Amino acid sequence: MIQEKPKLNPEQNKKRTGKKKYHQGFFKPLHPEKIIGDPNNIMYRSGLELKYFKWADKNPYIVEWGSEVFVIPYIFSMDQRKHNYFTDMVIKVRQKDKTLKTFIIEIKPSCDLKPPKKGKRLTPGFIRKCEEYQKNQDKWKYARMFCESRGYEFKIKTEIDLKRKK
Repeated sequence: MIQEKPKLNPEQNKKRTGKKKYHQGFFKPLHPEKIIGDPNNIMYRSGLELKYFKWADKNPYIVEWGSEVFVIPYIFSMDQRKHNYFTDMVIKVRQKDKTLKTFIIEIKPSCDLKPPKKGKRLTPGFIRKCEEYQKNQDKWKYARMFCESRGYEFKIKTEIDLKRKK
């Protein structure tokens, strides 16, 4: 089942963001007509997401895009419970043949795509990284099934892909 993300106003954003280790806030698009959903409620949760939002906003081949448009239920294999995956982006791209193609995009640093390396000891940090890695694998498996059933394509994008786009 697809759910809409809850709307946040700037006051709620202050409460949610607090002092985090990463960069987050609201993105103000230059082209609000391209936004799927509310153009005043586009929240980025990392500096990398912000860079992708700017890229999508300026890209003339992207006719529509949005952040956290889809919520995909998935089963986390480590606890066998249902969770919700809020997808980072959806973009609709005009192809060379003038057709539209929809992509669901996950934005991650490239280091998060590799399984964690075990050191000499089994530390809580290593266990946490293993759980996070497995959670991502499970989310992406369900995202691929979601996309396949709708004729969309699922892509994982990193800072490396962003450098190629320039």
